[in-house]
Amino acid sequence: LEKFVEGGWLTVVVTTSLVALCFLIRGHYRLVGAKLQALFAELGDIPEVPGMVPRTLDPARPTAALLVARYGGLGIHTLLNIFRAFPGHFKNLVVVGVGVLGSGEFKGEGAVEDLKKQTEDSLQQYVALAQKLGVPATYRLAVGTDAVSEATRLCLEVAKDFPNVTFFAGQIIFQRERWYQPLLHNETAFAIQKRLQWAGKTVAILPARVR
Repeated sequence: LEKFVEGGWLTVVVTTSLVALCFLIRGHYRLVGAKLQALFAELGDIPEVPGMVPRTLDPARPTAALLVARYGGLGIHTLLNIFRAFPGHFKNLVVVGVGVLGSGEFKGEGAVEDLKKQTEDSLQQYVALAQKLGVPATYRLAVGTDAVSEATRLCLEVAKDFPNVTFFAGQIIFQRERWYQPLLHNETAFAIQKRLQWAGKTVAILPARVR
């Protein structure tokens, strides 16, 4: 109060503006999260295809490799779109996931193992979904601090085991693109795509529309 007219007002304005910006960003993430949750609710209960019995994996046949972060609407949407866009082409599915270690994961002894278990559980859900659709599936898992590097390494290992593989990732797109959206939503899929394309691999990014 004593220094308000001598420059204290500037601190109040800057701090208030920063807090307001944080609330706006948080509101944006909550809105997008709610829309993705609605997408998950629509796609989460997929009935098993009658008479479809998954065959065993055949590395020589065309394989789709799906890059995912966790089990949810974006990943399920991408998985279904792979087989909708290329009906009857892919005979195997490999789900690739990376558990990212950050400061939030180091909360005590066994935190890394807990993260690995959570990531593995998510990947197994995708495998179970693919098998419901009659597609033989497996998963590859890594835990590290850099999602792009670990995912690229995993994908190159998958390419060695499945020579006829095509990699897929999902990316949120908005009906009305705003300048700030690329700043708030990571570009992990595109970063991995660039590295794999440089290695001579085919990578497709499938959109998930958010209105």
